Amino acid sequence: MNFIERKYILLLSSKLERFKEIRANLYNFRCPFCKDSEKNKYKARGYIYSRKDEAVYKCHNCGRSHSLQVFLQLLDPNLFAQFKVENFENKFGSPKKNKLFKENVADQFIKQRISKPLKHCVKLSEIEEGNELYVVKQYAISRKIPPKFFSYLYATSSLNNISKEIANVKDRKFPDFPVLVIPFFTWNGKFDYIQCRALTNNAEFRFTTFEVNESGLKVWGIPWIDWTEPVHVFEGAIDAMFVNNAIAIAGASDTKFIQWILTKKRKDEIIFCFDNDYKKNPQVLKIVEKRIDDGFKILLFNKQFKWKDMNAAITTGYWSMPKLNSYIQNRVFYDLKAKLELSSQLKKGRLHENNILNNKGP
Repeated sequence: MNFIERKYILLLSSKLERFKEIRANLYNFRCPFCKDSEKNKYKARGYIYSRKDEAVYKCHNCGRSHSLQVFLQLLDPNLFAQFKVENFENKFGSPKKNKLFKENVADQFIKQRISKPLKHCVKLSEIEEGNELYVVKQYAISRKIPPKFFSYLYATSSLNNISKEIANVKDRKFPDFPVLVIPFFTWNGKFDYIQCRALTNNAEFRFTTFEVNESGLKVWGIPWIDWTEPVHVFEGAIDAMFVNNAIAIAGASDTKFIQWILTKKRKDEIIFCFDNDYKKNPQVLKIVEKRIDDGFKILLFNKQFKWKDMNAAITTGYWSMPKLNSYIQNRVFYDLKAKLELSSQLKKGRLHENNILNNKGP
């Protein structure tokens, strides 16, 4: 059962009496055909479940059985028409799972659409030693960014090379310095945002994000996601590159992103991974608490993790990617356990601060 099938089951649920989700890929409700029982309104023997990776309907009262497509067509023709279009696009208009890292597919992916904002940029994978932009590639190497991403990361000598090709900033002038260019690809080589990491100490331009499509999603990593698996959500694209099945929203809060991802995954299959400063940053802490209250899973760090983010754990903590992913898997909390763990961390943090203020030591 894929995420589109789950989406349309939930969209149809308002028409299904006594609908409930028993567990992943299993839904129960009163049969809309035989009504289960006229005498007992609590009987519900209709089920949608996954069979050979496809959603099917079965009633254990009347024995009626249908594929999800037929079930939708019988109960809601308009919803069925939408389902057909979206399911087709998913199968034939989008990359599947994590196959983009195969070299031939990677080249095809990028060449399908050479957008103007990137025409003065060079892919990191094509930069050789001696090139003036090799300093950008060296920076990516120093950050230990996995080389498999080098075909999707770019370098350019100036932010102006990008800004002059974007209508809403084409008249703005930026200082000239080399930058690492991170396009937020969606599908087929298209992107809505471009994030640039400057190789300079100039705080104003250290991180610059250009909006290419104002109606688009500010999400990095969409083409590499396997929607059949839990999805990790980070604040920064570089951090997401070290974690299995991860995307980044380039910021702690994005309402449009929440609406979008809930069409693809259940809340308990989405893991928010904020930087390790949420205990000291009131703004981020508020968002962390809201994500927990809303029913999402959350990564909560312990004392073993001494760094601000994933990249720092890799570069200064010398953690391997397998170790990092294993750590994350063991530090994911949900619902009441998440609230208790966060409360415990905040309490310990306040005690630690009080001890220092009272000269009692940490």
